[in-house]
Amino acid sequence: MQTLGFLAVAVRAQGPASPPAAPLPGAAAAAENATLRPVLIKGDTFAYRISVQASERRGSAGETAGFEYRMRQVGTLRLNVLDIDEEGIASMSAVIASMDLRVEAGRPGEDPDVRQIAFVHQAEAAAPEQPAQEAAAAAQADVVSAVADKLARAVIRFDVLPSGRVRRVSGLDGLEEAAGDLDIGEMAMGVFSPNSVVRMLERFWRVDEPRAGDEPGAEPQWLVRAAGAQWSMADERQLGYDHVAMIERTFTVKGPEAAGQSIEFKGKGKLPAKRSDPDPTVPSIALQEWTEEGSVVWDVARSRITQRREKVITDVTATLGPRSRRSRFEFDTEIDAAPAPAPAAAVPAPPAP
Repeated sequence: MQTLGFLAVAVRAQGPASPPAAPLPGAAAAAENATLRPVLIKGDTFAYRISVQASERRGSAGETAGFEYRMRQVGTLRLNVLDIDEEGIASMSAVIASMDLRVEAGRPGEDPDVRQIAFVHQAEAAAPEQPAQEAAAAAQADVVSAVADKLARAVIRFDVLPSGRVRRVSGLDGLEEAAGDLDIGEMAMGVFSPNSVVRMLERFWRVDEPRAGDEPGAEPQWLVRAAGAQWSMADERQLGYDHVAMIERTFTVKGPEAAGQSIEFKGKGKLPAKRSDPDPTVPSIALQEWTEEGSVVWDVARSRITQRREKVITDVTATLGPRSRRSRFEFDTEIDAAPAPAPAAAVPAPPAP
């Protein structure tokens, strides 16, 4: 792999993010007897300021230097509840009201050249001549700019089940095409990539789920989560090559505070048992680490989060025959409720089925 420099591309859409939303009166008092059930009301508009910083280091197994990508997304996402059907499923839209996107690439310890757009070119052969480097720089910068442009123009549509699960995400057409097959394009998509956008949206309101009753056939119920309550939730995440990691998160209520109910969580990931007859043409996956840790403040009055902090670390090795590649990923997310910015244009209602 030949490093030709560093990449830094930024985009801003519609202006700066808004300050955090003020908690509603009585939130702390109500938190003691609260369920953590998301409640969405037709016509509601609300927003979150999102700050995401991610780094990924890739290299051959055992390589100490490797190659590093860094991504930073900061912006405001405005969400609209378009409709609620008879089963309680909410149809929603989301638009990026403002965003700054920055992507960097290079070997650890290298200083970015702030005088030029930086870039990376992957090649197993010898370093190309300068004209080829310049062409690679333009191509890489174009990829990140194309991804940023798609995000700035996107109207994301999705459904939210009564449990808080997100389904049927659309409106990001062309994002993967803009990213192409370059690692830098994948990194630029950030939390809006196909493998991440559902989890990103669920972060706004999913910290619990209804529990089955003791009686056979009883409807699942939402439980009151007072200080000291603890529960677990399971999830799945794609790792590539048809491998799926099983994630278990444990949540603990620390108690009420001014903005609502304070909750901490930790998570660990693992792979299912290996197949007895693995496909020799598909890389095998070893999961050295998958850990998650963070906190949530649940806004009792609004029935969704008002703040979330989260750190995820994964360390994965893919092996095919004698070749192994290792990838260590660190992902920090900060989410804060913000006053909803005025929409730039009305979002049309979805067409009738």
